[in-house]
Amino acid sequence: MNFSTPASQKAAERPISFVLNDQASGDAPVSVDLVIRPEDLTRTDTSRMNVQQTLGGAWADNFGPGVPIVNIAGSTGWRGQGFAGADGETRFRQLFDQVFTQWHERREDAVLQGRDPDLVQLIFSDTLDQFSGVVAPTSFVLRRSKASPLLCRYQISMAILDQNVDQLAGLNLSSGPLGSGLTEKLGIASIIDSVKKITAFINEVNQFVQNTLVAPVKAFLQFTQQLYSAVRGTIAAIDNLAGSFISIAQSVAQAGVNIFRTLAAVASIPGQIKTRLQQIAGAYSNIFCVFKNALRKKIFYPDYTPMFGASNCSSTAGGRPISTISGENPFYKAVPTGGPDPITITQSSNTALRTLAANDPVLQPMSTDQLGSTIQAATDGMAIAA
Repeated sequence: MNFSTPASQKAAERPISFVLNDQASGDAPVSVDLVIRPEDLTRTDTSRMNVQQTLGGAWADNFGPGVPIVNIAGSTGWRGQGFAGADGETRFRQLFDQVFTQWHERREDAVLQGRDPDLVQLIFSDTLDQFSGVVAPTSFVLRRSKASPLLCRYQISMAILDQNVDQLAGLNLSSGPLGSGLTEKLGIASIIDSVKKITAFINEVNQFVQNTLVAPVKAFLQFTQQLYSAVRGTIAAIDNLAGSFISIAQSVAQAGVNIFRTLAAVASIPGQIKTRLQQIAGAYSNIFCVFKNALRKKIFYPDYTPMFGASNCSSTAGGRPISTISGENPFYKAVPTGGPDPITITQSSNTALRTLAANDPVLQPMSTDQLGSTIQAATDGMAIAA
């Protein structure tokens, strides 16, 4: 028989608590411990499934697990904890303020400041049942009962948005306008270094690439040098990078990786040439990672308040004033549209670029002739605005 002592489940050793982590403003995380554990705690894990019943049986469309739902109910007690501890009513107000009010207000402030509201995270940690996650409070209920009139009882319902709590979230790498976050600054420096390597290689193409590929490869290198120099200038000017611009720049970088890895895969070339070609492939790979991890499309939230206006005579009786955009199409002001993209690309060039970006230089490498013609087709149809 096993007479070993079971693991302790005391609240002091396995607490249940909330943490409000506002990375958008950079404020220190605020923790709210449930000194008195919830009287009821349920977690419901659902499946994203649609069951179809037929005459011959049934079948189900299954799209994996759904969003887990957590419900807790309990009270914050009555008497204070310790000599100067807050009483139960004060603890309830603190719980409601941090878990519900502050979560909504801080997310709204983030939007108004042009930051990502998802950087405001409410984390629910249940060490008793051994799960934690980023949650969204869907409801917060106060209950008073005649049976226990001195107690403030709560019912909180939460949806678990992310079960992988980011341990590095406090670094706040990407908050703020484009170019001001730490990741953007590191991205600029990294792009500059890669562009220097690509520029230096332009004058060395004849030494490392066979004659039939010199012209298209050199043209591709010159275009990418101009492209990523333009990207660097756009970021330095704190301009927004259009989503299409980012997509093309990523595809060009991925194409560069595959081009030079394909050239380096030729078995007959010397090892020194292989090394140099792999270095250039690494420069393009670094640029691709910068776009993927540091230079993302900026998030915009439309402001529809200018569209609000007065109804008949309401502006003269304390209602809203007449709309400033009355009589015109308001959507161009509520959702501003950017100017033309700084890069243009034809359909045939886009097809060639996607072919290069999707090519597998190991399992299905292109032939020399196919590689040269595809590079030429991709480069000929792209142009950068002056």
